[in-house]
Amino acid sequence: MLNSRTLATALVLSSIAPLASASHFKQSYIGLEAIQTNQNYKLHYGRMVFKENTRNLSIFAGFKFNQCFGAELGYELQPNKRKNVEAGFYTAIPAGENTFNGQSYAASISSINAIKGQHPYLGIFGEYKFNSTHLEHMRFQAMLGASVSKIRIKQYIINKSGTLPADYAIGATLTGARVKVVPMIKLSAAHDFTERFALRLSVNYHNLRLIRVKIDQDATHSQSIRLRDTFGIGLGVVYLFI
Repeated sequence: MLNSRTLATALVLSSIAPLASASHFKQSYIGLEAIQTNQNYKLHYGRMVFKENTRNLSIFAGFKFNQCFGAELGYELQPNKRKNVEAGFYTAIPAGENTFNGQSYAASISSINAIKGQHPYLGIFGEYKFNSTHLEHMRFQAMLGASVSKIRIKQYIINKSGTLPADYAIGATLTGARVKVVPMIKLSAAHDFTERFALRLSVNYHNLRLIRVKIDQDATHSQSIRLRDTFGIGLGVVYLFI
C-alpha cells in the first residue's frame, strides 16, 4: 500500500496536470512506470545481506521547452523489501573491510533484513522523434537529472553465535537512514499508440554508490552499508496533453 508521502506526491503531480495543458507548455505529459531494479552492495557492506532485485514504482510529469528539449519531475518508490539471512562471518552483516571488525571467525547471525528507498527527481531531457513511415510514432529521450535519494535499512536479529558487538542481541532491531542528492540518467523510447496515450520503455541509472548508511551500534563499532550504482528497466504508460 502506498504511504501518505507517496499519495501526497501523486496529488502534487496531479495538480501539475492542468498547468501542463496551458499554451506555454509543449507536448506535456504525466505517467506511471514499474521498474525492475538491480541494486547491489559492496562486499562486507551489505552484499548477500539485503535484497538486490526490487520492483520500484515511479510517477512522473513532464513538458517540452521546444521541439527538442524538456524537463521531467518524478517520484520513484522502492517498497520495503525483506530478506532472511543465515550468515557466517563473510556475509553476516555490513561490517568493515574484514569480517566483524576483527571479531571471531566463528561468529554468525540469523536475521531479517529490510531496505526501502525513496527517489524524487528532476531532470532535463533531449528528445528525438522519427519522421519515417515505420517509426513515425516513436520518440526517444535521454535525460540527465538529480535525485534526492533516501535509503532506510532495518535488521532484526533472530539468533547469533560467537563474539559479536553488543548491539547484536537476540531480538534487537538495528536501523539506519541516509538522504543524499545523487546523479541519475534515464534513457527511454515511447510509442504513441493513440493520440493521447503512449507506452514507454526506459533504462534507469542512479549513482547510489555515493550513499553510505550507518547502522546504530555501540560506541566501539561503526557498521554501515555501502550501495553500488543501481540500474533498472522500466515499462510504463504515458498520458499526453494536446
